Amino acid sequence: MSRAQRLLEERGQLVEFRAAAPEDLAAADTIWVLNSLLGIMPVRSVDGVALPDLAAEQASGLREKLFSRQD
Repeated sequence: MSRAQRLLEERGQLVEFRAAAPEDLAAADTIWVLNSLLGIMPVRSVDGVALPDLAAEQASGLREKLFSRQD
């Protein structure tokens, strides 16, 4: 399990890695992109369709915790 996945799951968010069609993504409440350069970033739109902006305020704090966290 990655550090980013563990951090999100500790906050009660389901982390699911799977193939998804654009309509699956558009139906999601929150979509996170996890990678080693940016850490955790919320997805704002899929194929030009805006997603709910539920995670934008959390992203900065989550990135800070992810990169400062010592395991």
